[in-house]
Amino acid sequence: MVDVIDAVKRSALMSRVRSKNTTPELLIRKQIWHAGFRYSLHSARLPGKPDIVLPKWNAAVFVHGCFWHRHSDCPYFRLPKTRTAFWDEKLARNRARDDAAIAALVTHGWRVAVVWECAVRANHRAAAKQLMDWLQHSETRLELSGPSPRGAPRRGGCTTDSIRDQAGRRTRQTAKVAPAIAKPPPDAQPNASAVSSGPQKRTHRESNCPTRILRGRTQGRTPRARIASE
Repeated sequence: MVDVIDAVKRSALMSRVRSKNTTPELLIRKQIWHAGFRYSLHSARLPGKPDIVLPKWNAAVFVHGCFWHRHSDCPYFRLPKTRTAFWDEKLARNRARDDAAIAALVTHGWRVAVVWECAVRANHRAAAKQLMDWLQHSETRLELSGPSPRGAPRRGGCTTDSIRDQAGRRTRQTAKVAPAIAKPPPDAQPNASAVSSGPQKRTHRESNCPTRILRGRTQGRTPRARIASE
């Protein structure tokens, strides 16, 4: 496949990709800030410049994009089909740099968490909750990934099969609750007691009036401009 954009425009587009304050990072920061956790951002004094640093908890958090940090077995990572050798080498260097930074942080006594973009996309609140639970315990490492590509739940934690099962259960419950309506046979005669000799007053529900707008005064009451759908 030939790239439809020349090298100059492609370089300009790639230069606009932010390395910090990304959307997944902002979502995680917002959740833990509202929960009372205080932190600093992108500390240049630490290896790898972690996205979130929590000195009170002695923890450093990286919020990684799945493409740029080469998240293996992830649906959001695909090696480009153009200039494959270049991207393979570049992303491999990124991954090696990440591993070296994490190892250096652990050596210096820091606890390290990696939150992948796919975990935030699947459910950013659940990812933030797991991160906060980890912060309050003593584990050294944490890595949060999204669901697996095949048959795993996405947003809301429901697979296609589970949604189908829930719909089937609701249908069966409705069938049990709703009484069966028996249809009269074709040759059945109407009940004589139900037929009156005089004209019957039709209620509003029985009439085909599409609205409940009353024009003018009726029986001394002020009309209401309320519209009710059928």
